[in-house]
Amino acid sequence: MLPSGFVTTLHDAITRAQAWLLAHQAPDGHWVGELEANTTITSEYLLLCHLIDRVDRKKEAKAVRYLRRRQLPDGSFNLFEDGPANLSATIKAYFAMKLAGVRPADSAMVAARERIREMGGPVKADVFTKILLALFGEYDWNGVPAMPVEIMLLPRPFFLFNIYEVSYWSRTVIVPLLIIMDRKPVKWLPPHLALDELWPDSREKTSLRFPRVPEPFTWRKLFWKNFFIAVDDGLKIWERFTKRPLRKRAIEAARAWLEERLAVPGGLGGIYPAMANSILAMRLLGYPDDHPLVSGQIKEIEALAVEDDDEIHYQPCPSPVWDTALTVNALIATGRCSCRAIGRSNGRTSSPAAGRSSTATTSIPTSTTPGWFSWRSRRSGWTATPRRPRRSSASAGSSACRARTGAGRRSTPTTTVST
Repeated sequence: MLPSGFVTTLHDAITRAQAWLLAHQAPDGHWVGELEANTTITSEYLLLCHLIDRVDRKKEAKAVRYLRRRQLPDGSFNLFEDGPANLSATIKAYFAMKLAGVRPADSAMVAARERIREMGGPVKADVFTKILLALFGEYDWNGVPAMPVEIMLLPRPFFLFNIYEVSYWSRTVIVPLLIIMDRKPVKWLPPHLALDELWPDSREKTSLRFPRVPEPFTWRKLFWKNFFIAVDDGLKIWERFTKRPLRKRAIEAARAWLEERLAVPGGLGGIYPAMANSILAMRLLGYPDDHPLVSGQIKEIEALAVEDDDEIHYQPCPSPVWDTALTVNALIATGRCSCRAIGRSNGRTSSPAAGRSSTATTSIPTSTTPGWFSWRSRRSGWTATPRRPRRSSASAGSSACRARTGAGRRSTPTTTVST
């Protein structure tokens, strides 16, 4: 049995947490907090501003202060708290700081540059970093895996691959990226902003070919790695030397897919990478910056900013659905079932995918275990209702409250979700 002093301390901590949560509920019933992430989104935002000529020097200076604070003692940047150095995150931060005017001789830049070279330079970075560098002419597009826009035309029943075989978030990133990789645009930088210093060997001597021997080595990995390298080589030959009669039709299909979804508030997919890619894709298709389909995405990206007097950084996406569901779950689990608070939140959680036209049927698991939610589809989006837990002495006290808020309804929902 736990000591009474410990139980009292724990009870007081839970009570304070409950009070804090209830005090921070939004007037319409939802909860939302900052979605913490690593530095890559902020770095990518600074680079995007240079790509589309929307540089704000004051914000840039604040973002640089944020990046400096997040830099590790060895000069690198990581992907999670106390995590190891990550090459791609470090390259993006270095590049963003350099375009923001930080001198290469700055101690933070020197340390980052040394770590990048130690880890292999741009050729060892991930594919998305290589694409970002290629947009500035700092990496050859031939070193980026092929992804032909004709993928848009692969039908859903096609068993190998089609855009509906991946998650919705992935799809919102891929579709505009297909247009970008078809056009392969380059915004050339002046020589003093180039990244020659990040290459351990000169660019001319560095092979951009993907290594054929996997690390760590297994025969299975060797087979699949070389299989995909062969597919990539074949696609690049096909792209360069064939007439590609379906290319124009595929681009129009991607355009139509984007136009329909960019007209919905909330940003494409509700996530930064998709919104940033869509801005670049629509500009490549001839849409001006003041077009609602472009300016709307810029506005949604700006809404992701977390700013104070000294710093600014950007979230990957807003998180009211997660935060509201987790908060309601925590309040119910700890016996603080405020009918008014829970009732206000009921029906306020909506998916960023709501309102899209192409559909995918998703079966939502149901359970009577405390902590699960019953998801119901409404015209305005998804709504979450906390389900009735198994009766126990711990939950009996709040059963009346759940009955009043409608949380005890049973359903077996198979929800058609617009994606």
